[in-house]
Amino acid sequence: MLIVLYVSVIDSVKFDIFWLDLKMAQQQIITQHLTTNTNTTTNTNTNTSKQKNKTNNTQLQHQLKQKTLLEKHKRILTLKSTNTIYTQIQKDNTTLLALIKRISNHRTAAVFRRAVNPKEAPGYEERIHYPIDLTLIKKLVLCGHIMTFEKLHECIGLICHNCVKFNGRYSDYAMLTRDFEHYVDDSFIDFLQKQKDKAVKNGII
Repeated sequence: MLIVLYVSVIDSVKFDIFWLDLKMAQQQIITQHLTTNTNTTTNTNTNTSKQKNKTNNTQLQHQLKQKTLLEKHKRILTLKSTNTIYTQIQKDNTTLLALIKRISNHRTAAVFRRAVNPKEAPGYEERIHYPIDLTLIKKLVLCGHIMTFEKLHECIGLICHNCVKFNGRYSDYAMLTRDFEHYVDDSFIDFLQKQKDKAVKNGII
């Protein structure tokens, strides 16, 4: 009888120890699970915050770029009224040639320096009625056909128009043309402003 009782006591103690170990193991699992969830939530929040900041920065840069382009377009549209040199006849073609040289030396101008070869661009002559290039424009300046910055600007604009018309708005050439056109506009604004400042300084204006 005592032996049976002793065995029962031992079994009870073993069960209590087993139960205690089980409880501790469960507690560890719960703690690890909570820690993992907390870390996951923290990482998720951090990633979301980074993505949000990145999106905000991208939108801000886009808005700034659009604002800059809008301001530049306004300056281009008002060149005729704000800078008389733009429409003045240049008796000396030196300044016109200097601006052409500046534009022709830009990396995006390489494809526009020479006339398009019809053999390399089948159908070009049929679609483009007024082909023009930077070399031809220079010749027109030298022979006195182009005598104002306004006319020069229009002729270079025709180069851009022809390229986009023939190759399509979404072509690689169209992207190159937009870069070239931006540089041309910036060059005209900068060059004419310097010419105006020089004229004011010399008392011409």
